[in-house]
Amino acid sequence: MRIIVLLICFWVFQVTANVFFKMGGDMPSRWWWCFVLGNVVGISSIYFMMRLYARMDANMALALAGGGAFIAVQVALALVFGGRPTMAQWLGFVLVAAGMALSSLGAKPQVRKMEVPADAVLTPDPVSHRSSEHRT
Repeated sequence: MRIIVLLICFWVFQVTANVFFKMGGDMPSRWWWCFVLGNVVGISSIYFMMRLYARMDANMALALAGGGAFIAVQVALALVFGGRPTMAQWLGFVLVAAGMALSSLGAKPQVRKMEVPADAVLTPDPVSHRSSEHRT
């Protein structure tokens, strides 16, 4: 999947989850339904975030996905629920977008995938998780 498609999907899922949360906050009779739906959609958005992490530098993926989701959610909530962001808030959105753009200037196109041997056991090392009183 192309990176832009993954970003758009992540943003759409984040906007949808936050619209459910706002609806639940405004309508106490539907609080539980909106809570559940918002969490199902929000948790599902992590699929796209993980795909982004697999395709690009983690810092860049977080900057673009998180910054874009912030801007998209703010604008969507204003449009759906009639809020009117102040000039200072609009400036904040622009600054977040500028930060996303600046972050992408030095981005590495793709990270090398970690290679784990097929016979590797992926369990925690019991020695490293002991409390300090049991260490020798």
